[in-house]
Amino acid sequence: MKHSYKILFGIILLLSLIISYSEFKNNEKNKKINYFKTELNKSNSEVDSLKNQVKRVNNLYLQLLHNMKSIGNVDVTVYQPVKSQTNNRYWETADQSIINLKNPKALKWIAISRNLHVRWGGPLEFGDYVWVTGIGKHSGLYKVHDIMNKRFRDRIDILIGKDDNIYSYINNADIQLYKIPKESEQFFAEQENYSSDYSKYNSTK
Repeated sequence: MKHSYKILFGIILLLSLIISYSEFKNNEKNKKINYFKTELNKSNSEVDSLKNQVKRVNNLYLQLLHNMKSIGNVDVTVYQPVKSQTNNRYWETADQSIINLKNPKALKWIAISRNLHVRWGGPLEFGDYVWVTGIGKHSGLYKVHDIMNKRFRDRIDILIGKDDNIYSYINNADIQLYKIPKESEQFFAEQENYSSDYSKYNSTK
């Protein structure tokens, strides 16, 4: 009889351990499920926030496209921050901005021919944002930071790095240059600062 009690006690103890372990596993499983649900909700919130930002940007760009001032057809060439193409201070533009030599192309900076600069009677000055169309994947937003040699007219020079592919578009009637209106400049300045901060963050990773 005592032996039977011992067996029964052992069975009860074993069942208790199995039940406790099962409850423990269920609790762990529920914790993981709740964690993933929380992360999923966070991700959905971030996606919704990004969607709203994209809509805002798209609306601003649409508004911008209606307000841009056409400067006309230009030739497009490229230059690199090296002595042979600039001067001894190859890391600095004409408006004394410092070039990020690790990735100049990402800056989206350009030099313009002198006839396009206000100093020589043109419509643009340093710090102006412009929109370029007709150069394929390189079309888009750029900022004026540099000036070209006086022998050039109606031309922009896109800043690129030493290892970037060279591309030039000369005598192409499809290329058009537009000036971004002053009232839209603050928006693009904010985007430029965001891009700069993002690049600095990624370079430290």
